[in-house]
Amino acid sequence: MGKNVSEAYKVFGNPLFISTETSVSKESKFYGHNFYQFYFKGLEYDREKFNGSYMDTSQGRPVLVNEFETEHVQESCKVGLWADPKTDIIDYYEVKGNCGWGGSGFGTTGIFHYWGIN
Repeated sequence: MGKNVSEAYKVFGNPLFISTETSVSKESKFYGHNFYQFYFKGLEYDREKFNGSYMDTSQGRPVLVNEFETEHVQESCKVGLWADPKTDIIDYYEVKGNCGWGGSGFGTTGIFHYWGIN
């Protein structure tokens, strides 16, 4: 927050869409703000997922067999930025999902963020 929205283009690329905020009351400071929605792909990796186990007795003695499955994970998030229409300075942002930047998991913002509690 407090930076020009053009800096977000350097990090996220081009936005999915740009619109004008009209879903809030006209008394809200965000009414009429430019809204930028970005989609960001974070970390991509494979992980082993435990799929269950069973007792194999086909060899004449019981053997515990654990089954695992390789699961591909693509972390992603949507980032919304509300910027002043005159200056394009970001006044508010919202994140949905997990951007996974460097494993830090920059994740979903909540209602407390909306009220300035981070």
